[in-house]
Formats: sequence, structure tokens, C-alpha cells
Amino acid sequence: MDEAAPFPCRICGNSGGNGHLALHEMVFGLAGEFDYVTCGRCGSVQIRTVPDDLARYYPAEYGPLGARRSNRNGPLRVAWRRMQFAFTVRPSFRAEGRWYELLRRWEETDLALEAVARHRPRLDAAILDVGCGRGRLLHTLEELGYRNLRGIDPFLTAERTEGRVSLRRSRLEELPSDERYDVIVLHHSLEHVPDPIATLVAVERHLLPDGEAIVATPMVAEAFRQYGADWYQLDAPRHLNVFSPRGFELALGRTGLARVDRYFNSTSDQFRISERYAHGEPMTRAGALYLPVPFLRVLSLREARWRRRARELNEAGEGDQAVFYLRKRATATAGDRGSVPTDSLVDPPAAPIGDGRAAPGPRG
Repeated sequence: MDEAAPFPCRICGNSGGNGHLALHEMVFGLAGEFDYVTCGRCGSVQIRTVPDDLARYYPAEYGPLGARRSNRNGPLRVAWRRMQFAFTVRPSFRAEGRWYELLRRWEETDLALEAVARHRPRLDAAILDVGCGRGRLLHTLEELGYRNLRGIDPFLTAERTEGRVSLRRSRLEELPSDERYDVIVLHHSLEHVPDPIATLVAVERHLLPDGEAIVATPMVAEAFRQYGADWYQLDAPRHLNVFSPRGFELALGRTGLARVDRYFNSTSDQFRISERYAHGEPMTRAGALYLPVPFLRVLSLREARWRRRARELNEAGEGDQAVFYLRKRATATAGDRGSVPTDSLVDPPAAPIGDGRAAPGPRG
């Protein structure tokens, strides 16, 4: 690959002063080297050429596409999810409160569920999960009483409908233009798309006028500066475009979306897994750098230092992943939305976002 060839950043359009990285697939230890470019303007990192056989790097064992446990409706698991959801949306236990902070301190929260819970959608809101995998988040929301749940993923092996959850094999840009949602979730999926600007434009198109998008994505920040090519969130070649905080804001400026809120939620994974990669160990192989038993992690001083450092980076806006809340620019109002009292997980919040209108049914 000619590293001197001009490469216009897909995010901000810059083609000057770029850096280069040679990366390898490290989740499964597959062969091959991938050329990535670091934008000299916005600092985002992106693959130079998207592989033609990208589906090869999404086997059935890959994270969100992996088998969903059959006991998802077990009473203890449902109770645990309900508790986390309640701690997030209730003013007395919201994410800034001390009780929820205990869960976060030990990294025992469900990050995807927290991102949705902070939004406080109505129980009848039309929710679309982009890059849904096997639908874990949607089925969790179903357990909590949500009833209008759709998911799309281009790497699904089969479409299916289970209960109130409908999963389709599709990209967001391929949906019918009249299909609208109250909430569109992209939980660690935006970095997987070849053209993130086109995807964000599609998000705007498929939002209802007062709808909101929830985008969780890796951030090029301190962990990248520390580990470089060994930073695990680069995830070559699946992560095609990894934003910096500035890059994400520049990307929004090329769309009709505006940010109304943001928080960083990186974890000790940015150190634990990156250290593993730095020692040449793929994620799926056994090795001494992992402490797979949660109880052992609690006892580890190294793990405690990593958790503390992750919290410090989040507070400084330097965490290696963040959650953004976006609205159509014409209706966006930056700042704190205020607290919404929620006395029950069965009843919707008193001041919801979105009117709960149903989206069209699945096609095809």
C-alpha cells in the first residue's frame, strides 16, 4: 500500500499531515495486515481500504452476533436488569447518585442499557437498534416492558421475530424513507460502517421530528496515545472509522443533527485488553494478562488501578468511548434535560421524549 497516496478523511475531508498505522486482526488472531490512517486535522483513525470480504471478520462467535442465552427471562436476571434501569432513571438513584455510582465503580453496569435508560423513553416509543446483532439490548428492553422494538444488522444470518422484537438483515441507509422512530440506537455500530456521514444523515432521516439518537462509539483519546496500534478499540478491520471527540463534532456539522448531551463511559478494558495485544496475545486465547473470574479482579491491585484510571479519564473527557445524544438540529436544545420522576418501570416517565408513534411494520 502506498502510504504517500492522498487519503481524504471520511469524517472531515482533510488529506494533509496524516499518519499511518499497520494493524492486525487481534480478536481471533486472523492473518493479514491493514493500513489505517490517522487524520492530521481531526485526529480520527480510519482504515484506508475496506476489505472486500469484510463478512469474513464477523463469524458467528463475534461479540454481538454470538448466541443469546436461552434463559434470558430468568427471574434473577430480569430483576437485576430492572434494578439497573431503575437506578438510572429515578431521580433518587440516577446515574449521578451514590448507589448507582457503586455499580459503576466496580464496572458492574450494563453500558448499553444505561445509555438508553438515561434517555428515559416511553414504554411505547418506537425504538430501532442499528447493528443489533442477536438483539440482546432489544430483548432486555422487552423484559422491562418496552413493546415496539426493531433491530437491523447487515451481518445477521437470518431475520426473525421473537415476542415484541423484530430483527432484520439490513443497513440503515437501505430502510424505506418513510420509516420513522422515536429512538435510534447505535451502540458501538457507527465505527463499523464504511461511510459514517451517510449513516448519520440516514439517522436524521429516520428520526421523528422530536426523536433522539443514542450513539455510543470509541473515542481516539488517551488510551490511543498510550498504546498506539495496540489500543484494542481500533479492532482492525471491523472498526472502519474511529472518531476523535473533535472528529465526531465535525461529522455532526456535515449533517442536520446536533448534540444535546454527552458522557464518557470507558472501562478498565482499555488497559487490560490493550496490554494483552501489546504482548501479542489475541483476545480469544488464554493468557496471563486476563483475570477472567470477576472475584479475582476485585482482589487485584492492578485491576483497581485500571478502574480508577478509567474513571479519571472519563471525568477529564479523555475516556476511550463515549455516548452522544443527538436530535435534529431544528429541535435540539443543548444542556441538562432535567430530572424526570419515574415511580414505576411499568408506567412511562411523566415528561417523555418522543410521542411513541409506531413505526411501519417489517417489509420483505
